[in-house]
Amino acid sequence: MNIILYSRTGCSNCVLVKKLLTEKSFSFTEFLIDIDIDRDTLITKYPNTKSLPLIVIDGEPLLDYKSLVDYL
Repeated sequence: MNIILYSRTGCSNCVLVKKLLTEKSFSFTEFLIDIDIDRDTLITKYPNTKSLPLIVIDGEPLLDYKSLVDYL
């Protein structure tokens, strides 16, 4: 399973997602907005993104924490 997490420093929901993935022993690649990727590039790549974190599993975006919990 390939998991990519797009997050922002100081984002409480991003922290929750990272904690959940770590507790479940899933490895993931994290990209920080405005450090590793800019916001416009992210929106171009995933136009339905409205908030962070954005979790992408095997190329499919999950747009919120609840979607991740349901998926796992």
